Amino acid sequence: MKKSVIILFHIGFWICYLLLIIIMLAVFYRSSSHSIDQTARIANAFNTLLLFSFLPSLITFYAYYLLVFPKYLQQKKFLLSVFWGILISIGASVIAYIILRYFIETGRIHDMDEDGKNGRSTALIVIGIMSIFSTISGTVALVIKGFITWFEEVKLKEQLKQKIMKQRWL
Repeated sequence: MKKSVIILFHIGFWICYLLLIIIMLAVFYRSSSHSIDQTARIANAFNTLLLFSFLPSLITFYAYYLLVFPKYLQQKKFLLSVFWGILISIGASVIAYIILRYFIETGRIHDMDEDGKNGRSTALIVIGIMSIFSTISGTVALVIKGFITWFEEVKLKEQLKQKIMKQRWL
Protein backbone atom coordinates (compact mmCIF):
# COMPACT_ATOMS: atom_id res chain seq x y z
CA MET A 1 0.00 0.00 0.00
CA LYS A 2 1.30 3.43 -0.86
CA LYS A 3 2.65 5.57 1.96
CA SER A 4 0.29 8.37 0.95
CA VAL A 5 -2.75 6.13 1.54
CA ILE A 6 -1.38 5.04 4.93
CA ILE A 7 -0.82 8.68 5.87
CA LEU A 8 -4.38 9.47 4.77
CA PHE A 9 -5.69 6.73 7.09
CA HIS A 10 -3.83 8.32 9.99
CA ILE A 11 -4.91 11.84 9.11
CA GLY A 12 -8.50 10.69 8.67
CA PHE A 13 -8.54 9.05 12.10
CA TRP A 14 -7.12 12.13 13.83
CA ILE A 15 -9.50 14.46 12.00
CA CYS A 16 -12.41 12.33 13.21
CA TYR A 17 -10.96 12.38 16.71
CA LEU A 18 -10.62 16.16 16.69
CA LEU A 19 -14.16 16.50 15.30
CA LEU A 20 -15.38 14.49 18.27
CA ILE A 21 -13.59 16.91 20.61
CA ILE A 22 -15.12 19.87 18.77
CA ILE A 23 -18.59 18.31 19.08
CA MET A 24 -18.02 17.86 22.81
CA LEU A 25 -17.00 21.53 23.05
CA ALA A 26 -20.10 22.59 21.11
CA VAL A 27 -22.30 20.67 23.52
CA PHE A 28 -20.44 22.27 26.42
CA TYR A 29 -20.91 25.71 24.86
CA ARG A 30 -24.62 25.21 24.23
CA SER A 31 -25.26 23.96 27.75
CA SER A 32 -23.71 27.01 29.45
CA SER A 33 -24.57 30.67 29.50
CA HIS A 34 -22.92 32.89 26.89
CA SER A 35 -20.56 35.51 28.25
CA ILE A 36 -17.07 36.88 27.85
CA ASP A 37 -15.98 34.48 30.58
CA GLN A 38 -17.56 31.69 28.53
CA THR A 39 -14.90 32.03 25.81
CA ALA A 40 -12.18 31.53 28.40
CA ARG A 41 -14.07 28.52 29.80
CA ILE A 42 -14.33 26.96 26.35
CA ALA A 43 -10.61 27.53 25.69
CA ASN A 44 -9.90 25.93 29.07
CA ALA A 45 -12.19 23.00 28.23
CA PHE A 46 -10.44 22.55 24.86
CA ASN A 47 -7.00 22.51 26.49
CA THR A 48 -8.22 20.13 29.15
CA LEU A 49 -9.72 17.79 26.55
CA LEU A 50 -6.48 17.81 24.59
CA LEU A 51 -4.55 16.70 27.66
CA PHE A 52 -7.31 14.44 29.00
CA SER A 53 -8.21 12.64 25.80
CA PHE A 54 -5.97 13.49 22.87
CA LEU A 55 -2.51 13.09 24.45
CA PRO A 56 -2.97 9.59 25.92
CA SER A 57 -4.78 8.48 22.76
CA LEU A 58 -1.93 9.76 20.60
CA ILE A 59 0.69 7.96 22.66
CA THR A 60 -1.34 4.76 22.79
CA PHE A 61 -2.28 4.81 19.12
CA TYR A 62 1.31 4.89 17.93
CA ALA A 63 2.59 2.53 20.63
CA TYR A 64 0.00 -0.05 19.54
CA TYR A 65 0.67 0.67 15.88
CA LEU A 66 4.47 0.51 16.09
CA LEU A 67 5.06 -1.91 18.98
CA VAL A 68 2.11 -4.07 19.96
CA PHE A 69 0.99 -5.10 16.48
CA PRO A 70 4.34 -6.06 14.93
CA LYS A 71 5.95 -7.46 18.08
CA TYR A 72 3.07 -9.36 19.63
CA LEU A 73 -0.17 -9.47 17.65
CA GLN A 74 1.42 -10.27 14.29
CA GLN A 75 3.48 -12.99 15.98
CA LYS A 76 0.21 -14.41 17.41
CA LYS A 77 1.20 -13.72 21.01
CA PHE A 78 -2.32 -12.70 21.95
CA LEU A 79 -2.04 -12.66 25.74
CA LEU A 80 1.17 -10.64 25.61
CA SER A 81 -0.44 -8.20 23.18
CA VAL A 82 -3.38 -7.70 25.56
CA PHE A 83 -1.03 -7.33 28.55
CA TRP A 84 1.23 -4.80 26.82
CA GLY A 85 -1.75 -3.00 25.32
CA ILE A 86 -3.35 -2.47 28.72
CA LEU A 87 -0.02 -1.49 30.26
CA ILE A 88 0.66 1.03 27.49
CA SER A 89 -2.84 2.52 27.84
CA ILE A 90 -2.47 2.91 31.59
CA GLY A 91 1.08 4.26 31.26
CA ALA A 92 0.04 6.83 28.65
CA SER A 93 -2.88 7.87 30.83
CA VAL A 94 -0.67 8.30 33.88
CA ILE A 95 1.77 10.44 31.87
CA ALA A 96 -1.09 12.57 30.50
CA TYR A 97 -2.60 12.90 33.98
CA ILE A 98 0.72 14.08 35.44
CA ILE A 99 1.01 16.67 32.67
CA LEU A 100 -2.63 17.71 33.17
CA ARG A 101 -2.08 18.13 36.93
CA TYR A 102 1.09 20.12 36.24
CA PHE A 103 -0.84 22.54 34.03
CA ILE A 104 -3.60 22.80 36.64
CA GLU A 105 -1.15 23.38 39.50
CA THR A 106 0.76 26.05 37.56
CA GLY A 107 -2.49 27.85 36.70
CA ARG A 108 -2.27 27.39 32.94
CA ILE A 109 -5.49 25.36 33.01
CA HIS A 110 -8.30 25.72 35.51
CA ASP A 111 -9.51 22.54 37.15
CA MET A 112 -12.89 21.62 35.66
CA ASP A 113 -13.74 19.70 38.83
CA GLU A 114 -15.51 22.73 40.28
CA ASP A 115 -12.14 24.37 40.90
CA GLY A 116 -10.65 21.32 42.54
CA LYS A 117 -13.53 20.63 44.94
CA ASN A 118 -12.78 16.91 44.97
CA GLY A 119 -9.03 17.41 44.73
CA ARG A 120 -6.85 14.54 43.67
CA SER A 121 -9.26 11.92 44.99
CA THR A 122 -10.53 11.60 41.43
CA ALA A 123 -7.10 10.64 40.06
CA LEU A 124 -7.84 6.91 39.71
CA ILE A 125 -11.20 7.59 38.08
CA VAL A 126 -9.67 10.09 35.64
CA ILE A 127 -6.79 7.76 34.79
CA GLY A 128 -9.26 4.90 34.33
CA ILE A 129 -11.42 6.91 31.92
CA MET A 130 -8.33 8.12 30.07
CA SER A 131 -7.18 4.50 29.80
CA ILE A 132 -10.50 3.45 28.29
CA PHE A 133 -10.33 6.25 25.70
CA SER A 134 -6.73 5.46 24.84
CA THR A 135 -7.44 1.71 24.60
CA ILE A 136 -10.17 2.46 22.06
CA SER A 137 -7.70 4.54 20.03
CA GLY A 138 -5.13 1.76 20.32
CA THR A 139 -7.66 -0.76 19.10
CA VAL A 140 -8.34 1.43 16.07
CA ALA A 141 -4.58 1.51 15.47
CA LEU A 142 -4.50 -2.30 15.52
CA VAL A 143 -7.38 -2.43 13.03
CA ILE A 144 -5.68 0.06 10.71
CA LYS A 145 -2.30 -1.71 10.95
CA GLY A 146 -4.00 -5.09 10.49
CA PHE A 147 -5.80 -3.89 7.38
CA ILE A 148 -2.60 -2.45 5.91
CA THR A 149 -0.71 -5.68 6.66
CA TRP A 150 -3.49 -7.81 5.22
CA PHE A 151 -3.63 -5.69 2.08
CA GLU A 152 0.15 -5.94 1.60
CA GLU A 153 0.05 -9.72 2.09
CA VAL A 154 -2.72 -10.10 -0.50
CA LYS A 155 -0.70 -7.97 -2.90
CA LEU A 156 2.41 -10.07 -2.26
CA LYS A 157 0.46 -13.31 -2.86
CA GLU A 158 -0.78 -11.95 -6.18
CA GLN A 159 2.77 -11.08 -7.21
CA LEU A 160 3.93 -14.57 -6.26
CA LYS A 161 1.09 -16.15 -8.26
CA GLN A 162 2.03 -14.07 -11.29
CA LYS A 163 5.69 -15.03 -10.92
CA ILE A 164 4.81 -18.73 -10.67
CA MET A 165 2.55 -18.45 -13.72
CA LYS A 166 5.38 -16.81 -15.70
CA GLN A 167 7.79 -19.58 -14.71
CA ARG A 168 5.34 -22.26 -15.84
CA TRP A 169 5.03 -20.67 -19.26
CA LEU A 170 8.80 -20.53 -19.70
